[in-house]
Amino acid sequence: MDAKSSTNRMAKASIVGARGYLGRELVRLLLNHPRIESVVPASRSVAGQSVGAVLPALGHRTDVAFVDPDDAAVTDADVVFLATPGGEAARLAPALTEAGCTVVDLSRDHRLQALAGEAPWTYGWADVAPVPAGSTHVANPGCYPTAAVLALAPALQAGLVAAGPLIIDGKSGVSGAGVAPQPHLHYPEMNESVTAYKVLGHDHTHEIRAAATNLSGQDRPVRFTPHLVPQTRGLLATVYAPAADGVTAEDLEATYARAYAGSAFVRLAGEANTGHVRGGNFADVAVDLDPETGLLVARCAIDNLVKGGSGTAVQNMNTALGWDARLGLDAGPAPAAVVEVAA
Repeated sequence: MDAKSSTNRMAKASIVGARGYLGRELVRLLLNHPRIESVVPASRSVAGQSVGAVLPALGHRTDVAFVDPDDAAVTDADVVFLATPGGEAARLAPALTEAGCTVVDLSRDHRLQALAGEAPWTYGWADVAPVPAGSTHVANPGCYPTAAVLALAPALQAGLVAAGPLIIDGKSGVSGAGVAPQPHLHYPEMNESVTAYKVLGHDHTHEIRAAATNLSGQDRPVRFTPHLVPQTRGLLATVYAPAADGVTAEDLEATYARAYAGSAFVRLAGEANTGHVRGGNFADVAVDLDPETGLLVARCAIDNLVKGGSGTAVQNMNTALGWDARLGLDAGPAPAAVVEVAA
């Protein structure tokens, strides 16, 4: 193992892009990780300010300060998380490799390369095929591909899906668009409104298609339509796929139960609900067979910032360093309001 962190029981972490939504979640998770001895958040716009001053939810952490991304403290870390815009991670990765860091890239820059098996990158399947211990370059999946793959992976791997297109309907909260203000994301513009976007050419379409092809062993056409919904966080993917001849609802139930029996974070649910996973690293999956159309209908709900990004990144770091996948991620989702009905 070449990474500096490979010989350490504890590890130092840095986060480039720590002011963005994914970066903030990484700061929160890593500051409470039992094996992370120090966290260096990097963001050029707030360098020199404390975490507590920039992120009021972490107001008690005045002992940790943001640094410039070019600060030597970033490359002094054992693990570097790149929560950066597209193109920036590809620029930064070579220097981090030279410094001997384990790199977890949350951007889109290396995902297709990893799915194609191009060294040194490993695709961070996490709950489907955890990255091997000793991995030094991990391409973290996108939020929509995470939900779509978790919804459909057991059926694809078991050969329960017939040839034909995979139709994916995705709905995500506005935090998925990032922290930079945009006119169409202004509260009066997006509240009480649901809209599709990037109907043709969304970059996650290619990632989902490559992932589905890897899982099933055959090229899978994908029709993916993302939607923006008026909530801050949470993502729901509904996947429609043609069931193979002879597949029954009982087959699906048994297949999914076996596939996720040992999973720390995938829960089979009666229905997938974004309110039940908010703030946690869990994915709730539900699946049914429509007897009238012969379509498998699988749903997956995740928090787009945690399981769809930073939580999976920490999970990938854990397994890459040979640690338990659950470390630092065992806090459950924020409980939704529950109305108790008297017996």
